[in-house]
Amino acid sequence: MKIPIANIYYLLSYAWDRLEESKQVPVDADACDTPLELLARVLIGGTSYLFKKGLDRNYREFEDTIPAIKGKLLVGASIKSRAFHRSKAVCRFDVFDHDVLHNQILKTTLNHLCRVEDLDNRIRREARALFLRFHEVNEVVLTKSIFGQVHLHRNNRIYGFLLNVCELLYDNLLPDEQSGKYCFRDFLRDDGQMALLFEAFVRNFYKRELPSSFRVEREDILWQFSASDDFSMGLLPKMQTDITIRTLDRKIIIDTKFYKDALIGYYGSEKFRGEHIRQLYSYLKQQVSTDDPVTEEAEGILLYATSDYRLDHEYHFEGHQLVVRSVDLIKGWREVREELLSFI
Repeated sequence: MKIPIANIYYLLSYAWDRLEESKQVPVDADACDTPLELLARVLIGGTSYLFKKGLDRNYREFEDTIPAIKGKLLVGASIKSRAFHRSKAVCRFDVFDHDVLHNQILKTTLNHLCRVEDLDNRIRREARALFLRFHEVNEVVLTKSIFGQVHLHRNNRIYGFLLNVCELLYDNLLPDEQSGKYCFRDFLRDDGQMALLFEAFVRNFYKRELPSSFRVEREDILWQFSASDDFSMGLLPKMQTDITIRTLDRKIIIDTKFYKDALIGYYGSEKFRGEHIRQLYSYLKQQVSTDDPVTEEAEGILLYATSDYRLDHEYHFEGHQLVVRSVDLIKGWREVREELLSFI
C-alpha cells in the first residue's frame, strides 16, 4: 500500500500519542521520499532541537577510586583494591550529567543510522555530526526491553517521540555482521507492524478528535458462557476490542484491519473475510445483557485501511447495526481526517 509520506507522519504521531511533540520537530514530511528518510529526518531534526534547548541531564550513581571521600565510602572495595595504601578510596556518589539512558539510546541510534546502506549521503553526514556532539554520552547495547526502561516527565517528553522513532528503527534495521552495516526493512510492507500501528492510530485519533462527551478505550468482553468449573472458563480466549466508543446514548465497537485485500475470491465472486465478520459479530453478541439500550443496540464498525477502493456496507441483526467501512490512506490528510470523523 503506497501511503503518502506526510500521512505516515500523521499515522505515527497519533499511534504513539505524540502529536504535540511531533509539532516541535522541524521536519517537512512532504519533502521526504521514503519512510527511512522520514525517520532519519525526524531523528536529526528532533536531536538538533534538543541541542538548541539543552540536552537533558540527571543524577546517576557512579563508583570510582578517588583521592578523597565523596558520597558513600566503600570500605570493603577500598581494602580489596588496596586503595588506602595509595591514599585513595573507593566511593559511590551521584553525578549530574548528560550520560543518561535516553541520550545513550539517541547516540547509539544515530551511529546505527550512519551505517545504513540506502541512506542519502547528505543525511548520513548530518547524523554523523550530531553523533559526534554526544561526546559526554556513552553508547549502549540496544535491546527491545531497554526502551521501556526510560523514565520521562513533562519537561522532557519530546524525548518520548524521538525514542519511538529510535525503537521503530531498531525494529527495522537489519545488521550485516560481515560488513557492519545495516539494511532498512520498510515497515509499510510488514502487515503485522502496520496492523498494530493502524489500530493505535485510529484509537488515539478518536481520543483526541472527538468531543469530550465521547469516551474512547479498549474493552474486555466476557464470554456469556457457563462452565462446570473456573478452570474450564479460564481456557476461553480473551476478547478485547480494538476500540470502544461510548456516549450517553451510543456504544460503538470498532475492529480495525490492515490488509492489502479486504475481499477474497470465493468460487468466482468476492466475499468479506469470514473471520473478520465473525469476530465483530461475537463482540456484539457476547456483551452482558442488562436491558440497557446502549448495550442492546450497540453498533459495530469493521474498519479497513485501503488505498484504491471504497467499502461502505451496512447490515442489521437483533437490534445491532454492523457496518463495513474503509479509510483511504492515499488521500490528503484533511480528507482522511474528515472521513474518519464521518464514521462516528
